Amino acid sequence: MSDDYTQFKADYEIPSRPDVAFTTWYDPDRDWLTLEARDKATGALVSAVGCRMEMAVPLPVPEQIGDNDDAAG
Repeated sequence: MSDDYTQFKADYEIPSRPDVAFTTWYDPDRDWLTLEARDKATGALVSAVGCRMEMAVPLPVPEQIGDNDDAAG
């Protein structure tokens, strides 16, 4: 795959932080999600975080064991 990940990129704002512009993108070659926050006035990076995304099978919800009414006595 090419290094052009613009199809996996989102730019957005959060109303409670009007001074910051947020960008999130996903790199499918590395299964990596990145979030950057930049000062709108200067363009300076103020925060960034990344994490690996892995496919996982959801765990089933365990059956309820016993009846909660029995716990009262």
